[in-house]
Amino acid sequence: QHRHDPNATWLHWNMMVRYGLRKRASGVISHVDGQHDQWNYVTTLPFYQGFEGSISLWKPASGQRFRLTYLGCWCGTVGTEVHRMEVRLTVDFEKVARKTSDFKAKLASILAPASGIDASRLAVTHLRAGSVIAEVILKPWGAGYGGPLISAAGAARALQFLLSVESSILGKQLCQAIDGSLASCTVSVLNTGVASPLVRPVQLTRIEGVEEVAPPPLVFGIVMDAPVLVAMAFVVCATVAA
Repeated sequence: QHRHDPNATWLHWNMMVRYGLRKRASGVISHVDGQHDQWNYVTTLPFYQGFEGSISLWKPASGQRFRLTYLGCWCGTVGTEVHRMEVRLTVDFEKVARKTSDFKAKLASILAPASGIDASRLAVTHLRAGSVIAEVILKPWGAGYGGPLISAAGAARALQFLLSVESSILGKQLCQAIDGSLASCTVSVLNTGVASPLVRPVQLTRIEGVEEVAPPPLVFGIVMDAPVLVAMAFVVCATVAA
C-alpha cells in the first residue's frame, strides 16, 4: 500500500525484489497513479529455502507497506495466475470522480459474489474516464483467502459471460450502483487476461568462475497449515502486493 502524495519529493520510486536462485526483478511504483491506500498486485515469484529474498526501495516516502501471499509449491500454473479485467459502464465519469473509493468498493461487492470467489480475492483497483472504466483484479486462491478453489481465470470467464448475456442482471446491478438508474447505461468487458506485473525480471551478467548452485530437492506429501508450509517448504510461489 502507498499514499497518494502529489507533493512528494519523489513521485515515482524504484523497487527491487530478490527471489529464486539469486534472481532480481525491478520496476517503478507511483505516488500519483490513483491506486493509493489499497493493496495492488506487484508480481508473482518463486522463493527458495536457503536463498535470500528481499524487497528494496530507492528514495521511498513514508507509509509504504508490502504483503506476500503464499500460493503453492509451483509458479507458472493457471492456479497461481492473477487476472485483470476492464469493465466499461456508459455513465458520466463525473458521477464517481469525487468518491472513487466508495464506488470501487460498491462495484467489488457486486462482482465478487457473481464471480463465485471470495470477496478477498477480487478488487476494483482503479476507475478512469471513458464513460466509467473499472479495472478489476482477480487473485488466485492462496493462504489467507477463503471461499471455493476457483482459479482467477475461471472467475474472470464467469463475469465475462454474465455481462455478455442480453439484459444482463449483473450489468443492471453495476449501473444502479453508480447511476441509481438504468437510463442509457450499458456494461461491456473491454479486455481480460493475465495481469501484467509491476516489476519484471532483470537479466544479470554472469561472473566468470562463479558456479550456479542447484536448488535443494522438493519435498512432497507435507500437509501443514499454510504459514508453516511457507517456512518449511523448499520452494514456494508467492504474490507480492504493495
